Amino acid sequence: MDKFTYVDTDGNKKEIIIKDDDLSFVQKDKEINDVKLNTKPTTFFRDALHRFTKNKSSVIGGIIIGVLSVLAILVPLVVSQDIDGTYPYQSLLPGKLFPSGTGFWDGTVEFKDKPFNLETNLPYGYNNSRAIKLKSKTSDGEHFINSARDYAYGGFINFSQDENNIDTYKTFSSSSYLFNINYDINFNYLLGEETTSSNMILSEYALKFSYQNTELKEIYLTDFNNNYGEHNLSLSNIIKEKLKGTEDENITQFKNGRLSFVLKSDKEKKAQILIEKAIFSTNSQNENLKKDLSSLSITDANKTLLITDKNNLSFWECSGYKNIYKARVIYCTFIYDQYEDVFGLKTDDNIGKTDMDKYIANGWCSYDYDIGESSFVKLSDKCPIEKVNKQTKKSIYGEQIITFNCDYYNYKYLGHDSMPLYLVGTDDNGRDLLKVSFSGLRTSLLVGLLIFAICFTFGLIWGSISGYFGGTIDLLMERFCDILGGIPFTVLLILLILHLGSNFATFILAMCLTGWMGTAATTRTQFYRYKGREYILASRSLGSKDLRLIFKHILPNAVGTIITSSVLMIPSVIFSEASIAYLGFGLTGAPSFGVTLANNQKFISSYPILIVFPSVLMSLLMISFNLFGNGLRDAFNPSLKGGEE
Repeated sequence: MDKFTYVDTDGNKKEIIIKDDDLSFVQKDKEINDVKLNTKPTTFFRDALHRFTKNKSSVIGGIIIGVLSVLAILVPLVVSQDIDGTYPYQSLLPGKLFPSGTGFWDGTVEFKDKPFNLETNLPYGYNNSRAIKLKSKTSDGEHFINSARDYAYGGFINFSQDENNIDTYKTFSSSSYLFNINYDINFNYLLGEETTSSNMILSEYALKFSYQNTELKEIYLTDFNNNYGEHNLSLSNIIKEKLKGTEDENITQFKNGRLSFVLKSDKEKKAQILIEKAIFSTNSQNENLKKDLSSLSITDANKTLLITDKNNLSFWECSGYKNIYKARVIYCTFIYDQYEDVFGLKTDDNIGKTDMDKYIANGWCSYDYDIGESSFVKLSDKCPIEKVNKQTKKSIYGEQIITFNCDYYNYKYLGHDSMPLYLVGTDDNGRDLLKVSFSGLRTSLLVGLLIFAICFTFGLIWGSISGYFGGTIDLLMERFCDILGGIPFTVLLILLILHLGSNFATFILAMCLTGWMGTAATTRTQFYRYKGREYILASRSLGSKDLRLIFKHILPNAVGTIITSSVLMIPSVIFSEASIAYLGFGLTGAPSFGVTLANNQKFISSYPILIVFPSVLMSLLMISFNLFGNGLRDAFNPSLKGGEE
């Protein structure tokens, strides 16, 4: 027991007694000790890896780089197509993943407002009906053209005087025919009642019949007039009437007979008439006569002009100027299945005897050349041929050549077990864009890693020596870098190509000649930063050699910045190669991003996937390397050693 005295605030003296029972230990069950840290010793690189895994974006970047690297190896191996081959029949196919008709990624393309061919009932320029799915056709009466086109119909033949040669008359005449007026021959024609422009006038015209008896003669069936619209004439009766009282009155069959529109030219303005149709007909049941007269007729002005212009067949000869006016066009919207068109069923197409012999030898079909097409029997689904329509035999220089007109599946004919599909389509050479792009990725990664390894190693050595020793050594080494770095890279590359040729090794050499200087400069800076620190001086005082100081003390502290800046060299090399390829100095004999983009740049507006897909891969690679490099920077930062973030 202890007794204590004290004075309160009022000055009174007081006592306090503290007994032993008033004092006790707060903690009776434990000894009071310092808390022991339950951490395990670790190495610098293990700690760096731990910090790197904490950075999710860097990990994702690394995973993407890894996935792209694996795909760059596997995709070219899995896709059997020869990367150096050309396949023009499958050029610029769209991507296909799903069956046709799904409307998405199915290898089909929708086209709008394409001319429709009335003769084939297909869009003009397309021949495979199985590959076409029409959605709509439009003809609003405003789609006119003023020149002959395969896909147009109707219109007027604009028959007018020559601008530079104005005579009294110009003619538009049917082809020569042995007219026999013993038959009842009629003529129906329709003329337009408008002019094509303000500097034209509707001309007076007449119908003239020319024939040859003992000499070439002609008679006018009508007077000159301006009666436009539709007219029906009985040619037989009019000719008979006009010949009354002449020496040819009793002639009923006219050699080289021809009917002509005669145009009276005008001295002031260009005269014209518009002929929509000019049809010969007969009431006779003579089928040959009907066929002959039909061949002389204009039932479609546009078609008539095409026949005359394209094949130089003078069905209707013109001594003036002839053009089409207001031919009508039907436009259509349709879905085009390019895979079906390229690889699907081919009808009425030819194959040779060599192919037929091969199919017979494989046991895929049976065929008797002596019997012909009726003997064809399909024995296996592997046989491309579905039907033999016709067998043709020809003798060329004494050798018999046999060809077969067949219906066959083209994908089987080309050696495929099933209809091919290309996930992102094909390029202009028909090569799988997926294989081309990943082959380019593989080449670009290989080039980037190779140049990185060479430049990083040499730059690290060069920068370490320069930064550690300093003084005269540093001065000389820096001046050398300044001189070498002053040479433009393009000039250096061209000089090397001129002396060593354009090849893979030349490009690698050109990139490595100056590529190491960035790593060297960073390493030098870091060595200058750390070599004067106290722990370096202390280690040197204790007798540490230069190599121990460099590799044990300076490099571990500087490696984060060096690696970060150097890793970004890989995408930089890839982009540099792409830029150089546009100048025509890229890699030769090997696909790369640069070569792929340079070859496909002409399709950037018409077929952008050829540029977009490789560009997306390149951009993804660039972003991933940047994220990966940032993670390495933080991971190798010694100041963060032991930290969780």
